Amino acid sequence: MQIEAIGVTNSAEEAAKAKQYTTSNVKIIESDYRDLPTTAATGKFDRVVCVQMMEHLGGPRHYGTFFRKMNSLLAPDGLLVIQTSVITVKWPIRCDPFGRKYLHLNSVAAQSLELLSAGEGAGFIVEDVQNIGAGMERTVLAYEANVEKAWKESLSAKYEVKYYRMYQLYLKAFLAGLRSRRVQMWQLVMSKRESGSGVGAGGYESVR
Repeated sequence: MQIEAIGVTNSAEEAAKAKQYTTSNVKIIESDYRDLPTTAATGKFDRVVCVQMMEHLGGPRHYGTFFRKMNSLLAPDGLLVIQTSVITVKWPIRCDPFGRKYLHLNSVAAQSLELLSAGEGAGFIVEDVQNIGAGMERTVLAYEANVEKAWKESLSAKYEVKYYRMYQLYLKAFLAGLRSRRVQMWQLVMSKRESGSGVGAGGYESVR
């Protein structure tokens, strides 16, 4: 199936790297999501996929803005897919102080009900929620193995050892959060409440 896709990032470095892998039907835009025109110069989108970005919005006071913007970008029968970390307990600090300072600056972990409430308040219906936290454990272990391998092969000559230790500590803390079930990894599928056909009429069939 042929698709046309637009990737959006506010990082100049990330945009430059992504453009090295684009094809004729893929376009990369360097922009804050809030600054995207409603039509994104190509009309409404059938799908919008947001991967590991919610943590960087700055907390629940910004979720409404995010969901309203996504609603404006989607076609009536479009779907919004979100992958994000969520916490299941109320911590005094919504991200561990170490990670917040050194790795994910000013990041805020979402609580499940905050996401669901903000999405529904912006005109979305939750079609599916899948917790992939158990699978993320294997991913984090693979990260660790890749970092070890790359450090020995080349990275140790480019970076100070403190950066290696910093990232390893972060990965172990994240792994502990997943194993204790305090940190979850969610994939959500949402449709627009105004859908009059397609998803609205026939319902959404979950893909597993």
